[in-house]
Amino acid sequence: TGERITSFKTAENGSGSSAPLLPLPYHIDVYFEGIHVGEKDISRLSSNVNIPVTASVKNVIFKVYDYDGKDLLKNVRLEISAGGLKRVALSDEEGKILAENLPIHRYKMSIWYLGFKVLEDRIEIEPGTSELEVRALGVLDAELRFLDSTKNPLDGGEVILKIGDRELREEIGRDGSVRVENLPNTSISVKLFYKGAVVDTMPKEFNLKIDEMPIVLSSRVHQATFRIFRGDEKPLREGVAEIYVGGNLTSTYDLKEENMFTERLPETDILVKVRFRGRSVGEKVIYLGEPMKEISIITSIYPFKMRIYDSAGKPVKGAIVTVSDKLGKLVEAVSNDEGVFTAIIPIGKYNFTVSAGNQTYSYVLEVKKNMIFNFLCPSKQPMSFELIIAVAAIDLV
Repeated sequence: TGERITSFKTAENGSGSSAPLLPLPYHIDVYFEGIHVGEKDISRLSSNVNIPVTASVKNVIFKVYDYDGKDLLKNVRLEISAGGLKRVALSDEEGKILAENLPIHRYKMSIWYLGFKVLEDRIEIEPGTSELEVRALGVLDAELRFLDSTKNPLDGGEVILKIGDRELREEIGRDGSVRVENLPNTSISVKLFYKGAVVDTMPKEFNLKIDEMPIVLSSRVHQATFRIFRGDEKPLREGVAEIYVGGNLTSTYDLKEENMFTERLPETDILVKVRFRGRSVGEKVIYLGEPMKEISIITSIYPFKMRIYDSAGKPVKGAIVTVSDKLGKLVEAVSNDEGVFTAIIPIGKYNFTVSAGNQTYSYVLEVKKNMIFNFLCPSKQPMSFELIIAVAAIDLV
């Protein structure tokens, strides 16, 4: 008559027992979580009989791909629902998602990637369905391009994209660009690092809406030109200039090759150190808040001249002069035809050794700015060497 006689639930092993029934014909309907999954007709029921019924319920493997259908995604959460039935499953290490005990039916499907919903659709589980491939239309690629404050592409760096509570770190190319794949279509914040320093960008975040979306970000990275001078304001053409950002050495310039150089640096405190033959001869700290055409670094190096005379007051040619300090030899040269020894020397106290003929003379001298020193070789007559040096130290500028 179509009237329901009885119902019962099955155990975990799929078996169940009804109340006592009369020996009559019956029609059996099977429901799984509210969805009809099978039926069977019995012509006449006999006592204590086992009746097998096949339920149309399947285990289905889902594979979720990006918008392009190229990359199998991980970190995916799948939710399937129909009426009172709901299944939630997570992707495994290979990106596969196993949804168990799904009746043959039509479902609402939602997919979350990195915590963001990237697809909502309807699917049909059919008798032959064992695996489904799905394209998440909200998983997109982005083309980021970073510019400095003068709108020129950055020459490298690193960017951290913050997506919810997750962070994605990417290297920026030498052309200022970076292609980031498989991002959810949501607002993504940007944190730029350039030469180890955090740099502000504009915009600070972007809303990813389309695949291969181009995004241009201007940064507070500025160009600065540096010139290195001696203390007398003439170009220093020997030594090394070092650039430090955040206490870290980022670049080095050989002053023999380039006394003036241009560097792109983040908007922060910049330290420039100058070394001359292993000695620190100058440094300067600047806050680079905008592009700067010329930053002058004045060092403590000055020209030094020594005139060497014999005891008769004649210039001594070929005298070997050695200047040294606690770090060792700084300079060694020979006097010219006029008995003159010249060098550039940082301000400080040094040991001087003068070798002329068979004699060697040593003394300590404090070198000052633009100094000219007259050295008179002692005669063979008894005389205090210290007195002769004191008399000879004239013409200081």
